[in-house]
Amino acid sequence: MGIEATAKSERPAYQNETDHEKRESLIRRRGFLPFLTAIALSAAASYQENPAEAAEVTPGMTWQQGVTALKDDVYTSPTEQAAYAVVLKDGKVYWTGSKQGKEVSVPGSSTDILETIVDEMSQGSLQVLCYAHTHPILSAEYAHLVAPEQSANFREAGATSYSIPPSATDVNEFQLGKLRIGGDVEKRGGYVIDIVFDPSRIWRHRMATDADFQKSPDYWREVLDARELLPKWKQHVNTRLAAYSEAELDTLRPLLPQSEQDLIKYREGRHKGGYSTAEELIQDKRDAVFFTLLSKNIPELVNEVFKNDEAGRELQGKLLKITQRQERDATALIDIIHKEWVPASITGEPSAELYAKLQEAYLRNGTVLESFTYDEALKDPMKVCMWPESRIRE
Repeated sequence: MGIEATAKSERPAYQNETDHEKRESLIRRRGFLPFLTAIALSAAASYQENPAEAAEVTPGMTWQQGVTALKDDVYTSPTEQAAYAVVLKDGKVYWTGSKQGKEVSVPGSSTDILETIVDEMSQGSLQVLCYAHTHPILSAEYAHLVAPEQSANFREAGATSYSIPPSATDVNEFQLGKLRIGGDVEKRGGYVIDIVFDPSRIWRHRMATDADFQKSPDYWREVLDARELLPKWKQHVNTRLAAYSEAELDTLRPLLPQSEQDLIKYREGRHKGGYSTAEELIQDKRDAVFFTLLSKNIPELVNEVFKNDEAGRELQGKLLKITQRQERDATALIDIIHKEWVPASITGEPSAELYAKLQEAYLRNGTVLESFTYDEALKDPMKVCMWPESRIRE
């Protein structure tokens, strides 16, 4: 369940150059563990896109009007809805637009979302884009998270402790649409807040910082171990691949995932069309191997690249242990959401201990999660739609 903001492109996904070229800069700027987490979470959840329907939250609504409409939508709508509120530097708060989606997602273009705040960005008045979407009861019923009779009871009562936290897709900060939106807003001195409306509360989530990880000493040690390993692994692999001729790189192509093979084919077409040099094409082929080794466990490829290279095999083995741990953490998060938190919320308010366990599971996947009551949100939009200054600067 969740919003799927994507960058517009007339080419298939594998032909989107930005998707490939930005991966290494994402690791450098956002951190190694969140990148691996995004890979694991992306593998754990994917949804079909369908045409959007009419939106419910209209531009110009006050904060309270929009929150009330979205809360009502959670109880009545068969599909998720995304909506965008702004906090201006002068303290004004209002909604700029929305989009109705599907049962378990809100497919959308980052360009369309940015269009709703183009005036605020051009005027330099934007402080926060509060980027919201709903987890309706009927969507949960569609996803088999709640039985039809329970769903009917919750909707009829109009109030419940039933809760559906942000999904794996929701907290994946490496979606290109999210990066595009965040980047454009940050260039103009603002930042983005992600919130999710469910039947009982509003969730807010953000990418974890070092200060957050340090609150869990054992996991902080894992973070440091990974950061120590990656530069050594990267230097070793890049040095090894630099010695490969184009013909030797081509022998590795059949061992790569189909998406990487398709990307190489596309780049070869661009090279023939005069859009890239021969050296750029060779580097594209090296990159395809590099990122496959980083994110996939393909023994045949490992055997070929690290033939007669015990040091390389050892580094790759350590990397694999880290990625496997990240995959286990991603699976554990999904299990806690679906097997513990959601069932507990059906019978009453989940315990403080379970809430802490849920937050820990998100943190191990690189996300800080908090929740607020609807009363809190209605009374004070700044409580939900602004980070404390200390968190912005971390």
